[in-house]
Amino acid sequence: MLAATSLICADEAAPDLICSVCLDTWRRPVELKPCSHIFCDECINHVPPIQKCPECRCFIEAFKAPNRVLTRLAEQVKVVCGGCQWKGTREQSIGHRCFVAPKGVVAPTVKLHSVTEGVAKQLATYFVSFGGVTGSTVNGEDVIISKRGFFDLMMCFNYGDNKEDLDKIYNAVRNVLPPPPRDRLAEQVKVVCGGCQWKGTREQSIGHRCFVAPKGVVAPTVKLHSVTEGVAKQLATYFVSFGGVTGSTVNGEDVIISKRGFFDLMMCFNYGDNKEDLDKIYNAVRNVLPPPPRDGSVSVRSLCAFLAKYPADPKRLYKLNLEDYHTCMYALHEWFTKRNDAKAPILLLNEQTFTPKEFIEFAVLHKFLAPFESSKEQKRAEGHWMPMVDVVDKDGKVSRHEALRFMSSCIRVSSLRDDNFEEHLCNSGDVAASPELPRGSGTQCCSVQ
Repeated sequence: MLAATSLICADEAAPDLICSVCLDTWRRPVELKPCSHIFCDECINHVPPIQKCPECRCFIEAFKAPNRVLTRLAEQVKVVCGGCQWKGTREQSIGHRCFVAPKGVVAPTVKLHSVTEGVAKQLATYFVSFGGVTGSTVNGEDVIISKRGFFDLMMCFNYGDNKEDLDKIYNAVRNVLPPPPRDRLAEQVKVVCGGCQWKGTREQSIGHRCFVAPKGVVAPTVKLHSVTEGVAKQLATYFVSFGGVTGSTVNGEDVIISKRGFFDLMMCFNYGDNKEDLDKIYNAVRNVLPPPPRDGSVSVRSLCAFLAKYPADPKRLYKLNLEDYHTCMYALHEWFTKRNDAKAPILLLNEQTFTPKEFIEFAVLHKFLAPFESSKEQKRAEGHWMPMVDVVDKDGKVSRHEALRFMSSCIRVSSLRDDNFEEHLCNSGDVAASPELPRGSGTQCCSVQ
């Protein structure tokens, strides 16, 4: 049986047992991997499901049961019902039912679809009693209930008492009228980036990358272990841009990066673009200094020591300056992240390809090619640009290497005010996107000064 847990709050509890989402003690706690933060199951597994940890913003890889001692402590916390003032432990509250509306709570009006006055009154009572548990919300003139709350309501009406029966009723009710847009509401919320002021929906923001530190946000100081000022500035930019994605966190004076984030960072520096090469570098960096306490992560101190000793090879930048090269890399990263619906946080870009038509769309979106204003103009422009794409594309798929050659040529044509696109394209063709790295120690895979 489900409980009206929104009315039940902890009387007093240790701060370590508090869920940072609902600000109450844990209810059915779950631990996130890899960050080990703990939240209530219903706080973290709501609709739509959370993909990043609410505290450190690292991607959630898996869930696991927390330490049993912590779970037992949370279950024994004293709680009180805000409606009927019942008192007990968090564990005992699972079976509690309250039918008294707490002060200040008004039931929504339920004059819907010709139900009798008695049923409407009953529903109104249930919405007061179970409002927070069920996830019911007032949406215009309608009331939306989560699936979990619907099950609770049906059990109170005695329509069923097992999941199989309740699932049948749930599907039947959803088909009476078009289903409410509950699953899409959160994705369509308008959002704005605090750094570059980009605007869009929450769904569109998944692929957005910001390279501007928002006001009041200071990137970690990365002048460590004699790296050059340019590299230090680059690292600081990356931590602002990728902070939430990579799982980088401030640990005292040091910054810790997750393994996934480290791979992302190394690809942007063009140290490698496949898992084998990146694993070598990862192991080499972790051995430069003693590894940080969090298993599997990399400290910035170790990273800076490595970069100072083994700087990136400037010949791998497709004859672009560092800023333009990273602009191209970010554009590719953003496109593939959005196309893959962010299902794979580690995007090994050498494994991703465009179709020629898709690549033209990408190049127009990121302003490597001039935009078109109508479908007729689009067809004409595609016919003009396709031969240019064919110069780099030999097999019907545009690889990362071919895309970077094309973008490099577009940038140099623009900066030099020169129309000889094919000459610039040929000049950029001697740079390998995936250089053959020497076998052996991971520290050998970068050019040594």
